[in-house]
Amino acid sequence: MPSPLALRRLEIFSSARADPAAFVRFDREGLRFSLGTSLADLSIPVEISEDARAIVRGALSEIALLLSTHHRAFVSPDDVDQLILREEYGGLPAVAVQLGPSGGGPDLRAAAQLAPAVHPALTGGLMTAWMGKGGKGRSLVALWIELLRRGFGEMATTRDREPTPIVVALALTAETAAAERTLKPFLPSPPVERYLRTAALAAGWLAARTGLARAWRDTGRPVADPLLGRLEAVVSPSAAMGGRGGVSGGGATLYGCELSAGVPNAEETVARLALGGDAEAARADLVQALGADDDLARRAEHAVAIAALRDLLSAAIAAAEAAGDAAIEPVRSLFCSPGALASGLAGDAERKALARELADARVGPEARPFLDRAVRAVQGWKAKDPAASAGLDRRAARGEYAVAAAALLADAAMDRMIQ
Repeated sequence: MPSPLALRRLEIFSSARADPAAFVRFDREGLRFSLGTSLADLSIPVEISEDARAIVRGALSEIALLLSTHHRAFVSPDDVDQLILREEYGGLPAVAVQLGPSGGGPDLRAAAQLAPAVHPALTGGLMTAWMGKGGKGRSLVALWIELLRRGFGEMATTRDREPTPIVVALALTAETAAAERTLKPFLPSPPVERYLRTAALAAGWLAARTGLARAWRDTGRPVADPLLGRLEAVVSPSAAMGGRGGVSGGGATLYGCELSAGVPNAEETVARLALGGDAEAARADLVQALGADDDLARRAEHAVAIAALRDLLSAAIAAAEAAGDAAIEPVRSLFCSPGALASGLAGDAERKALARELADARVGPEARPFLDRAVRAVQGWKAKDPAASAGLDRRAARGEYAVAAAALLADAAMDRMIQ
């Protein structure tokens, strides 16, 4: 099944493509403050205060350090030793070792529930600690809520002629992207660094998304209001995670599966979409391109099959955590570790070892049915037809990969339109 997040991003793009030039264009006559003498050189003076900048950078640095020190199963001991010597380590909130939410209100629990689907390293326990009481993610969400509320209030004084919340979202999104450069001291050495960096940036996007949802709800405006789609377009997961390369190379799974297998004709497709092209046509082109390259097609099918296996593990972990079953920890570590599932399916010996590990997990009856299905999927894995283990034929698997890839390209196109 395609990711709900991917479908929502495609829905937003379909609204944008109706008039891509006007989707986030500002009307000079509606702006209270602007510089320049023509539309071509129009600029809006905006300043991010030092206090706000500190909140953004402090929150992203904290989640990067939380990720790096929590995931000790795949971060080198030398890196962990260096990171725990940092002054910031002593002030980190405590993290519950679980994949699902570990507390909080509805907004926090929703973000924590979604987090592992956005990036496997971003557990619900981490998100709950970071966005909960005592975590700097809580301040980041509050910053988005407060500044967007002010934006809606100021927009009202212009009788909705100035879309002030979009100005706010553009400024905060740019500040968040700039904060990415400050994360290196809080991350381990390569190659794990890239994986956890993407997870940290994904957390920043989830905080922004949560703040936007709360601020929008407080306005009482309907979900069908076109302004919401424009704001969601600006608060882009692709932009937050460093563009196409950051998403596809950093282990992100928010579009439904990892996209490290590659996206054929990506740059040409983004350029076409940015001019108002049809995302459904782009998806069909991707299916055709995958069908014409058997090696690329098999890598794509492999990614979709791993995503299906990860879904089974996620369901098993959720059931075990709800039952208080601590024996699920090895499976949770397998879910979160970079490349662990791909490595476990690389050859006959590796698959036998992975199937045995899942079969021998001493979990209770709540999780066992999901793990048994995962065992059967691993045992039935075929290198030349990996999708069969997920109950998909090859064409269906390529179709699912194409939806994920089309959603990423649509986001990249919207990022370009906004710029």
